[in-house]
Amino acid sequence: MRGASALVLQESEGEVAKRRVAGLITVILAAMVFTVSTSALSQPTSDFEATLAQHGISIEDFDRMTTYYYQNPQPNKLISVVQVMLTQDEFLTDDKHFGPFAHLIATVAQDEPRVLSRLKDLRTSYAGPQRNAIEQIIREGEDFTTRPPDSPTHLDDLWAEFIATGREGPVKKIISALGYPETGLQILLVGAAEWSLTSNAKRHKKVHAIIEQEAMSASGQVKEKLDDILEKLKPTAQPVPLEPGTVFPNSHRKER
Repeated sequence: MRGASALVLQESEGEVAKRRVAGLITVILAAMVFTVSTSALSQPTSDFEATLAQHGISIEDFDRMTTYYYQNPQPNKLISVVQVMLTQDEFLTDDKHFGPFAHLIATVAQDEPRVLSRLKDLRTSYAGPQRNAIEQIIREGEDFTTRPPDSPTHLDDLWAEFIATGREGPVKKIISALGYPETGLQILLVGAAEWSLTSNAKRHKKVHAIIEQEAMSASGQVKEKLDDILEKLKPTAQPVPLEPGTVFPNSHRKER
């Protein structure tokens, strides 16, 4: 009996630890790029919309370009979005926000080389943080790398790749992270992958379909996690309305 009591105590402590980790995951996820709103930008929303309008872009266009680009690729309009974002100093100097945005543009450039050509032409008109931002996008576009889902930053980059292309590969890589051992910091990565898959499946029918497809052939922990995600999606299978001013709802950022 003493052994049984000790086991119950250990399980209880384990549950407490899990709750603490879950709280930490929530804090981390709250900072992920795919839930960043224009409140994170240096200008108020009204000023930001005015800047968009100067480039012939509505806030709805902006949301579509940064959330559903693959559905209606428009490289020229994307360049205009880049020009608008170059006016947001705080955004440019915050890599956890600007990094995935830069990766999105670099991903698009793999299929549309003229995007890099346009950026190279534009960079001569900028200096300081704006010039550095353009140079970062150009470097990523010229030396493009898709990384394994081994950090929250790489998860964000993979979602950027999906948004840019609509391809299954990035989503399948994120799904593979569900199979990582749930020990140490890895449990945070598993939680981030699970949360982002659930969130994006609500916004993108294609992500939902990929999860359903992969769940059919998955096994072990990955199968369990995918089934849990699909169960969570049952009551909210309809697209989630896009909130005005959302940049990359993750993450890393709703299917029409």
